[in-house]
Amino acid sequence: MQANSREIYLDNNATTQPIPEVVDRVVELMTFRYGNPSSVHQRGAGGRKELLRAREHVASLVGALEEQVAFTSGGTEANNLALNGLAVMDSGHLITTETEHSSVLSKAGVLKRQGVRVTCLQVEGTGRVSPRALEAELLSAPADLVSIHWVNNETGVVQPVENLGKICRENRVTFHVDASQAVGKVPIEFRSLPVDILTFSAHKIHGPQGVGALCFKDIDHLAPLLFGGDQERVMRPGTENLPGIAGFGEAAFIRQRDFASAVEHMKELRDVF
Repeated sequence: MQANSREIYLDNNATTQPIPEVVDRVVELMTFRYGNPSSVHQRGAGGRKELLRAREHVASLVGALEEQVAFTSGGTEANNLALNGLAVMDSGHLITTETEHSSVLSKAGVLKRQGVRVTCLQVEGTGRVSPRALEAELLSAPADLVSIHWVNNETGVVQPVENLGKICRENRVTFHVDASQAVGKVPIEFRSLPVDILTFSAHKIHGPQGVGALCFKDIDHLAPLLFGGDQERVMRPGTENLPGIAGFGEAAFIRQRDFASAVEHMKELRDVF
């Protein structure tokens, strides 16, 4: 591509270009505000302040409480963490679909080899999961976890998450939703949504790559993948990726502020295409 040519980028479901405000925040944190949030000195206190600010913005975008948000290295780690609770159960049963992201299906394969029963529901011709099919499966074989993504990253199919969640609630089953392709595109109120675990990624909303989040209503539904310090309520130990998290927070703040216009712009592009 010549230097003076204009690129037309059509792969936003894979990743989005970080907006200038996000780039500025990441550079600022790497240059001037590089304190470890776990340190007790002044620079560490500054790092904790930045961490809290980002958590507030990310939580606000999805209608969650700040204490319900744990940062991860991305959507893949968040999905693995969400499913990992099954690994510590005596006899687990996971229900998912055949069209999930590879981070869910690959983890499901690992769990199956560890003795977890895995059921993959088929989708209908529309690409959607039938709530009746989920209900029938739960009646025939009670499950510990249902994992279904909100929006398919390849087809754009939107799943009836609220209906599926209500069925899970009625059957007292933990419900995990991979919302990487939904956050910033559809309104989300995690606190009132019948979803127990919500996972998503910064780089789908013009944030940096390599940082994601997991929202949870009950920490007992989770089991850590890593062990070490007490960061992120012990769910994700290790020094936080503060520049990435700060960039995530900035992207979340801007997307929430401009949500209506951003969604309208996406609809216009879709219709033109």
